[in-house]
Amino acid sequence: MYALIRPFLELCWLRSGPQQLPTSMLLTGLALTAHGLAAFLLSLAYLVPTRAFAAGLAETVLLAAFAAIALYLSGRLPRYHQTLTALAGTGAMLSLLAIPITHWLHTAKAAADPSGAPALLLLALVGWSLAITAHILRHALNCLFTRGLVLAVAFSWISIIIMNQLFPLAS
Repeated sequence: MYALIRPFLELCWLRSGPQQLPTSMLLTGLALTAHGLAAFLLSLAYLVPTRAFAAGLAETVLLAAFAAIALYLSGRLPRYHQTLTALAGTGAMLSLLAIPITHWLHTAKAAADPSGAPALLLLALVGWSLAITAHILRHALNCLFTRGLVLAVAFSWISIIIMNQLFPLAS
């Protein structure tokens, strides 16, 4: 099991690039499934199960579309499977890390706890996620880290807007 997870840990630690992953439909499918499942589990903090499932699926489709568009526009579409596998696998890992932090944040809000620790941890996790995405895009698009970071922030921003339109949260 660790052999399957290790390449994604290396990506999360910014020690390897997506080009180190095999071009495997099976691995891409596993990473996409893990991403969708992790996004579903994270969405359960905000949505009822049926809507959380749809949100997890929508988030995974957005990720696949973003990777395809970015690689197509840069003329590097042959790198699609490795890039998508890297983005989905690392996204799944970070979503799983976000689940307990998100629940801690909700518990703190419900208890009117003024501690900002869960919010700061979640913010740090978002920053780390952006750095990982930028790192993957830097390798996939053969560009500077700053361009990868701009694309990562743009994708996150667009994704948040689309997800909020599709799955608005009750006030």
